[in-house]
Amino acid sequence: MVAVGAATATLRVAAAFQATLQQQLSQHVARATDGKILDAAVAAELAEFDDTLFFDRLQRATTNASFRPFQVVAAVMSLVGGGVALIATSGALLILQPLVLPFVAVACVPVWIMMVRNSRESYQMGYELSGLDRRRAYLRSLLIGRDEAKEIRAFELGLPLRTMYDDLYDTWLARQRAYLLNQRRRNLVGTALSSVAIGSTFGFLLLLFATHHIGLASATAVGYGITILRGRFQSILQGMSNLYECNLFLSDFDSFIGDSGGAAPGDSPPEDTADPLVEIFVDAVTFTYPGSVEPALRDVSLSLRPGQMVALVGENGSGKTTFAKLLAGLYSPTKGCVRFMAGDRTEISEAGARRSIAVLFQDFIRYELTVADNIALGSFHHRGDQNRLDRAADEAGVSDFASQYPSGLQTMVGRSFGGVEPSIGQWQRLAMARALFRDAPFIILDEPTASLDPKAEAQLFSSLRRLLDGRSVLIISHRFSTVRAADKIVVFEHGVITETGSHDELMRRQGKYAELYDLQASTYLDVPRGSYEHPQESATPPTENAQDERDNSTESACTADAAQANRHD
Repeated sequence: MVAVGAATATLRVAAAFQATLQQQLSQHVARATDGKILDAAVAAELAEFDDTLFFDRLQRATTNASFRPFQVVAAVMSLVGGGVALIATSGALLILQPLVLPFVAVACVPVWIMMVRNSRESYQMGYELSGLDRRRAYLRSLLIGRDEAKEIRAFELGLPLRTMYDDLYDTWLARQRAYLLNQRRRNLVGTALSSVAIGSTFGFLLLLFATHHIGLASATAVGYGITILRGRFQSILQGMSNLYECNLFLSDFDSFIGDSGGAAPGDSPPEDTADPLVEIFVDAVTFTYPGSVEPALRDVSLSLRPGQMVALVGENGSGKTTFAKLLAGLYSPTKGCVRFMAGDRTEISEAGARRSIAVLFQDFIRYELTVADNIALGSFHHRGDQNRLDRAADEAGVSDFASQYPSGLQTMVGRSFGGVEPSIGQWQRLAMARALFRDAPFIILDEPTASLDPKAEAQLFSSLRRLLDGRSVLIISHRFSTVRAADKIVVFEHGVITETGSHDELMRRQGKYAELYDLQASTYLDVPRGSYEHPQESATPPTENAQDERDNSTESACTADAAQANRHD
């Protein structure tokens, strides 16, 4: 009795420690698995984010990483505790009546088969519904998102989106009901077979008692032991089943992590060790997005040299932004190659070149951090360089509005965390400052003035040559007042380069560029396209009436720039 009392007290103390240690260990495991997901997502190539299957796998990995580690820890703890109790109970039965042990083991076989099949179907259901879960989560984000709130209310989209959300949820619940129905059927069959086996065990025990092979006291003890042993067996089998189910999901998790094929954040060398990028050569590059049949770029060749400003023009979907992402090292060509050359004419890797490239995307991110952090993210290794930070803020015009903030550059921006909300144009200036802070020899600007007012745009481009002096610059813009200042203009059509040259050369060529230029200019001139007259060829005599000049002359103040750039000039 003293031994039993001591063992009971020890188990109670151990159980108290087990609960706290299990919770702590679960958190550590969850953090480790979540860190692996973040590392894999950051290391994945940009093309992966254009693949639906990648997002389905990411969804499954993220979902299971949130609770599967806890299940693994709980199952392991359960197996350890259940194993100790199983050994003790089996030892007692071996002494009293060893012949009942095979009966109990056989009784647990149907339960094990039932648990394994349930685990397999649970995994299959999670695999199949990952895409539906993503769509449901997306609709939910639309309904509760801050940026989406204004349009949802303006177009009264609350009810339609909620209906879509409910329909997807109904589909999910129907699939779960089918799974639970199958589970109940299997559980019923497994429990019935197990009960028959246990009944046979007790029948065998009664036979032993009736034939005087075991006494009443021993038979009672064995019967009690059979009940305990069955419970221990089922507890162990449940833990094994949970581990089996978790293994299915975690194998999918490991596959996702292993396929990332990239280095974790922090594994790349500091930016100061990057080779100086001088020239970029694009040689017969073809690129096709994952899941697409038609290539976005076909047999594209181009070179960018130091100090050169190159502009990409073309209609939407012509391949300009895709080409810029290839130059930024964000995509790898399907065919052909992009070579990054250092000053000594040696080729440097994409990873090394990426550290020498700064990009301002049209759909830039609004980081809800401090103004200083928004800028310093352009080159985080240099975030402590205050002079560099102030210079980038001044050059991009951030200092003009940040000086009015409560804490200047240390002011939090974005309303999600109680910060100041900049205008869209000010957000774009922050993005420009971030690109300038990187101080890279090659800068890509994708519609850099799309959100700026005319005055701010004029100020930016008046200083652009000075700010980017000595750097190679690639500009994507639909504003031809910006494009015409480039050293080289490249025209894209359906993923192919159709024209290359300066503004004057392309205007004389009367090709696609001239057509687009005339089309845009006509919206300002308010005259039919192609009807411009060179000033020296105009048959309309000068008039002193200002209104007549605005009506009849292409030399008016508001059209002087366009007239000077006329294709006949």
